[in-house]
Amino acid sequence: MKHLSGKRGVGLVVAVLSGITMAMASTTAHADDRPDVIAHRGSSGMAPENTAAAIDLAVRQRADHVEIDV
Repeated sequence: MKHLSGKRGVGLVVAVLSGITMAMASTTAHADDRPDVIAHRGSSGMAPENTAAAIDLAVRQRADHVEIDV
């Protein structure tokens, strides 16, 4: 069995957890039928993309989903 090391292992964990989160979140619907807001690469227009800062900002800006590139 191969061992995942460093960034590759962390990236895999983040990808799996993101997929699980998106699958769980996609089963909920807005009461007012508005479209979901998806922050691609976090709030990449205001913070470096694919960083914790971009994700935190997207959450503070009330994005329904946050997606990052792994």
